[in-house]
Amino acid sequence: DDDKFAAPFLCYDPGAVGNGPILIGETVNCTAVYTVTQLALDAEEVTNTAFASTSYTAGDGSVAEVISPPDSVTVAVDLTPAITLTKTVDVGAPNPAGAGDSIPYTIEAENTGQQTLSNVTISDPQLGALSCTPSATPVTLAPGETLSCTGSYPVSQDDIDDQTVGNASTASFTNTASVAAFDGQIGQAAYA
Repeated sequence: DDDKFAAPFLCYDPGAVGNGPILIGETVNCTAVYTVTQLALDAEEVTNTAFASTSYTAGDGSVAEVISPPDSVTVAVDLTPAITLTKTVDVGAPNPAGAGDSIPYTIEAENTGQQTLSNVTISDPQLGALSCTPSATPVTLAPGETLSCTGSYPVSQDDIDDQTVGNASTASFTNTASVAAFDGQIGQAAYA
C-alpha cells in the first residue's frame, strides 16, 4: 500500500505463472510513478510512505495477514518561485502628450515560477491608486496566473519643461512600478 495512490496496487502475485511464494530472505521490488502536484510543489517536498502486506496460510488452514512496518522517503522539489512585471502605455494614449493630458498604463504581474505565490501586490507611486483585476489585493497567484492593474499619469507643464514625457508609446519615465509576492514556505519570493 502506498499513500500517494488511491488504492493498494498489486505488484507481485504469487499465484501468477512463474511466481511462487516469497521465501525467507527473498525480496520483491515494486515500482510506481507518482505525478507531482501543485500542492506538493507548494509544500517544497514529496514524502512517500509505503508498506507491504500479504496473507499467510498456516498448516492448520487459518489465514493471517502479514503487514510490514511503513517506510518513508522524502524528495525535495524544484524551488523556482518567480514573478515578472510588465508596464505598458495603453493603446490610444495621447501622442504626443501635452500638459493636462493623462497617460494610461497597464501593469501586469505574472507568476512565472512553479510555486503558488501569496500576498501579491502591485504599486506605482507615480500612478497613485490602481484599479486591479482581480480587484481584491493582495492576491494569490498559481503558476501562470496574472494580476493586472491600470492607472493614469497626469502630465504637468513641469513634465513637458523637464522633457520627462515624450512620445506616449515610448514614455521616458523610469519604470516606477513594483510587485511584491511571497512564497508560503521561504518568505519573500520576488520584488521587482
